[in-house]
Amino acid sequence: MDPLGGEELRSVATGLLAGGLTGGIWATMRRRLTASTTIAGLGLCLAVAAAVDWIPSTAEVEGNPWPIGTCAAIAVIATITTCSRRDARLLRWVPAATLGSAIASWTAVPETSVVLVVGAFVAAFVALTLVGGVPCSSGANVTLAVAVGTVAVWSSSHEDIRRAGAAACLGLLLWWPAGRGLRWISRHRTGLEPGWWLLVAHTGLAFAAARWVGSAQDATWGRLVVIAVLGVLTSAVVRPSATMES
Repeated sequence: MDPLGGEELRSVATGLLAGGLTGGIWATMRRRLTASTTIAGLGLCLAVAAAVDWIPSTAEVEGNPWPIGTCAAIAVIATITTCSRRDARLLRWVPAATLGSAIASWTAVPETSVVLVVGAFVAAFVALTLVGGVPCSSGANVTLAVAVGTVAVWSSSHEDIRRAGAAACLGLLLWWPAGRGLRWISRHRTGLEPGWWLLVAHTGLAFAAARWVGSAQDATWGRLVVIAVLGVLTSAVVRPSATMES
């Protein structure tokens, strides 16, 4: 199937429209984007896309994806909750990081249009938060990241290594808690100034997980370990008071 065929383009349009309307309406009310708003908009968007068959049916899920999916969700929640308490400006970076994860996940399984719907929905939120200056709550960020992680894991192969690779598309959102824990244990005071390089590093890790593990025929756990180590070390070298903004 053409990666950018008619069905896929309609899926992208559906996500962009739903995300833009959801965030736009909320922004006109001068309110920040919340978890309930995000869930309602994303749910409606997926329901419409499924009703008109713009989301092609996927293969039946084999095995049990819950263990890996649950661990990834817990890590994402821990990342966003902990970092948000340190600096509220971090909330503006998370949607962009989630969008990078969605794109990476789609490159691993381009046949799954549901990833495009969710990714486009996230893209609309990125435009609203980074360009339009609409505040996004930690709950909304958790919802976006968990949604991307969920569709990535459920769309991947039934093999555990492939599902783990799909979950690793969440990049630094997945490895941040371990990295901050490592920094606390080592008690280092120095570190790198944050900036857009951190977003680039996050996206690079996401794409590495997608192409090197999630979709690779010869994927191994050793590759995933390498990506995990790089993710943890990247998270550890950022200064404690750092934000993701340049």
